[in-house]
Amino acid sequence: MLERGRPLCELLTELLQNVSQMEPVTTLEKAYLLNSYVLAQKATERKFFQDQINSLAGQLVSLQSDSGAWLSGSGKVDNEATATIVHAFRIILKESENEQLRKSLESSLNYALSQESADLNIAKILYEGYRYKEDEKFLDKMVELISVIDTDKRVEVFLLLLIATDRMEYLEKALKITKPLDNFSSQETVDFLIWNLSGFDVDRYPKQLNLRKYIAEQISIKGLKDLWWAFAYIVGEASMISIERENLVEVPKIVDTPITVLKDNLGESIILGRSKATQSKLGCKGTFYIGCVGERKSDDKHLLGCKVLLDGVKPHVVFISGHRGSGKSYTMGVIAEELAESRLGIATVLVDPMGIFWSMKYPNWEKRELESLDKWNLSPKGYDNVKVFIPIGFYDKVPEQTKDAPFSLRPSELTADDWCHTFSIERFSTLGLLTEQVIEKVKNGYKASIDDREVDIPGKGDNYTIDDLIICIENSTDIISEDRGFRRDTRRALIARFSSAKQWGVFSAKGTSLMDLAAPNQVSVIDVSQLDDSLRALVIGILARRILKVRSQISRIEEASQLGEAVDEKVEAEIPVTWLMIDEAHLLAPSRGVTAASDPLIDYAKLGRKPGCGLVLVTQQPSATDSRILSQLDILITHYLSYEPDINAFIKRSPAEVPLEVKDSGFLRNIPIGTTIVSDESITSNRALVVKIRPRLSQHSGREALPKMVEEPASIPSKPLKTLEKMGLIPEEIETTSEIEVEAYEALEELKEKEMIEIRPDLSIPPPPVISVPTDIASDYLERILEYRFYDHLYPLPKMERTKQKILTQADSAEVIREVYNKLREGGWQTEINTSKDVPVITGSKDKSRLVLGVLENEENTIVVISSTSVLRNDAVNAITLLKEVVNSLKKAPRKSPKPKLLLEKKKIEEELPELPAPPSRSIAIIEERPEPEIHKPLEKPTIAEQPEEIEIEQKSSKEQEKEMIIKEVQKFQKYLRSLHEYYELGRMTEDEYIFLKRKTFEKIEQLRRSLID
Repeated sequence: MLERGRPLCELLTELLQNVSQMEPVTTLEKAYLLNSYVLAQKATERKFFQDQINSLAGQLVSLQSDSGAWLSGSGKVDNEATATIVHAFRIILKESENEQLRKSLESSLNYALSQESADLNIAKILYEGYRYKEDEKFLDKMVELISVIDTDKRVEVFLLLLIATDRMEYLEKALKITKPLDNFSSQETVDFLIWNLSGFDVDRYPKQLNLRKYIAEQISIKGLKDLWWAFAYIVGEASMISIERENLVEVPKIVDTPITVLKDNLGESIILGRSKATQSKLGCKGTFYIGCVGERKSDDKHLLGCKVLLDGVKPHVVFISGHRGSGKSYTMGVIAEELAESRLGIATVLVDPMGIFWSMKYPNWEKRELESLDKWNLSPKGYDNVKVFIPIGFYDKVPEQTKDAPFSLRPSELTADDWCHTFSIERFSTLGLLTEQVIEKVKNGYKASIDDREVDIPGKGDNYTIDDLIICIENSTDIISEDRGFRRDTRRALIARFSSAKQWGVFSAKGTSLMDLAAPNQVSVIDVSQLDDSLRALVIGILARRILKVRSQISRIEEASQLGEAVDEKVEAEIPVTWLMIDEAHLLAPSRGVTAASDPLIDYAKLGRKPGCGLVLVTQQPSATDSRILSQLDILITHYLSYEPDINAFIKRSPAEVPLEVKDSGFLRNIPIGTTIVSDESITSNRALVVKIRPRLSQHSGREALPKMVEEPASIPSKPLKTLEKMGLIPEEIETTSEIEVEAYEALEELKEKEMIEIRPDLSIPPPPVISVPTDIASDYLERILEYRFYDHLYPLPKMERTKQKILTQADSAEVIREVYNKLREGGWQTEINTSKDVPVITGSKDKSRLVLGVLENEENTIVVISSTSVLRNDAVNAITLLKEVVNSLKKAPRKSPKPKLLLEKKKIEEELPELPAPPSRSIAIIEERPEPEIHKPLEKPTIAEQPEEIEIEQKSSKEQEKEMIIKEVQKFQKYLRSLHEYYELGRMTEDEYIFLKRKTFEKIEQLRRSLID
């Protein structure tokens, strides 16, 4: 059964393979095949099918009887075959003139007119005659048949008359006697029958989704009639593509740079990473369906919504990058699903550092994602060819449903370099040299001193244990020799390390066979979440080295055998083409430093293409990943990035040209979660393009554990908290929230809050946050929000002139917003209110001018920042001058005390949070970069009423007073650091914003500290 929602070209490729293998015997089978050829030619426009049509049509003409009908094998008239052939001939003649076919068709039509039998197939021939000649005599004959044909066939005749004439009277009559199909209404049944009776006319293809699903479910290519049905489904669905595909992307990105891509025959999909020659040979076989095009031109929808397929035949080096929470692991899961789906004989080894991919075995059950799947016409499914391996020492400690088999390494699989990396010792230090000697001696044999006797210990080859290594250190005469051996403390240090390695839970005498891990059509998930970073690097390094070594041997043997040479070379395991997938790659192959995985991964990326070793790497920081790997990538998938060096690394390493629109850092900072920029090095695509990743079919466990959310208005999705487990703030009741839920809200923010709030007299204005922050830092923070979150609004056109203004006032913030809003409205501006990071922001547009205004409050001021752009600089300056006058005219309002900026209702959180002890005081000279947050109480400055009533006041020198003021300022900044850290942990600012504000704060503290010392 066909999986609806998959790219049509996948089914088309399968059908094209089948149609060439079909050998019709009966006339009816030849009729079905002819109609299949007609639709195949329509779908592919291949000359091959046109030639087949001409050849088979000629054969059928020669088989036609003198009566105009075609006969069955027994010599009897076969009206079904005749009707089917007549339909094909009419379609063929519609496209091109053929005198032989025309005469044959005329003969068949005359045969039908002469018949008196009550046969539905005669009615079909008459219908084809009317469509061909538009002669009323065919309709009259069909009407005559109604009175004599069987009652249960009468509805089909009415529907044939309806198709031919579009007269509603026939529809009414048909509906009265129609017997609905199971689970369908009479009208739906009629629509289905009309498509069937019309010979699968594409213009009559049902529009109802449930009918189209039903048609897809009936596809099973067992015979030639099934083949015709399947081709008809493809052509029908292809006709719906342009109507439906645009609905998949709610807010497409605008990219006007011209693009050239490789498309499939149907125009439904674009294929990346593949040559035209490969596509022509294989069709869409061996491609991975990852999503749809998420961009359009400003004046044309162009490719918007087209399915995006990645080539899976070549062993690519795919690099997926993006900010934390941008959907990187989700995208890797989509590719892993496609590898599980492909059935190409490829082995997939997925190293899972977070313990989240075990859930691929189960269908997606998240409510929001199920809705998204339905929108994409996809169905949830689990994969029974996913096998989860757990390190042997932890196998009994994980739930039964999340594991399939234990995983272990043999100590002999580790080189001296591996042990040194894992033990964090220098390779050519005394300990490193001792490690190398011990391994060599255990492999090849050595002399040992046991009970004061010298004994020959035979070599164990590759079948030794860690205990064998320890025994060698303790007893080898060369190693323990006082003259030429190693010192006792060196030997003891290495023994201690090897003894510790026995407890790591990854070693066993036998080890896991590579054939078990790299099995054809199997996704092997190796869960290393229980291991520390050095052990993860060790495991990945060994796997990469083993896979590359074995595949290189197999590739060499296969090439030699093609030349007729016999090769006597032992191979560790017979494994197929293998894809290695690894998350958090920057920790395993960093740009600075070396791990046990660095060299093996570099070799895998450099040398793996020829022996069939594909590689998928995922990272948060492309700039922190070894450039020797980045230089080998040929497909780059980039999510939201915020760090400038990472953005530059993406642009520098992109295999294809990056459009000017995308090169702007504001573009990458503002793409929604789940949307990517995909770039490939194939010559069939000339630039990178925006792609929206499809929803997962299997369950995705890579989402955070989230607190239960308070009720929000139904039209706006609730924004869940980030994980608070480390802070001890997880409420008892936990609700699992899907990544799509998080995406729904996050995407709104990343797209500058597209749901705008229109101010009305009866609508209260959302209050801005009141924060305990120095004024200059608060204004910097507010300016960054306006610059990055509203970049697209400020710069809709190239060469826009920008002017900005900071205003400090004592006026009430709500009054500022209301007055500015009204003044802009009066001036003819189109004005809306957004909320970004809880900061109310007014956006305005007028002609070719744009404006944004944001408001924050601290203990001292209401801070207003205005940014205006225009093609003419004077227009931008005039807009800011007008608003400055409005703000300065407002009256002073009482200051407010700051409240903590939390995601949930303040009172509710304060009731649920436990009382925590106050953090210890810190000295001025030593400032903690990550102080413990005081979340258990509001971050308020004590008022005068809270101070002791009687304070003894000393007369102090001006120098002492100045010193005391500096100390208070430093304490104030320390308090701000705690507040800042709290907001970051709760997910209320991005990592980029947090780093920026923290750096600014430390600069202030350092200035104060120096002035105190002076």
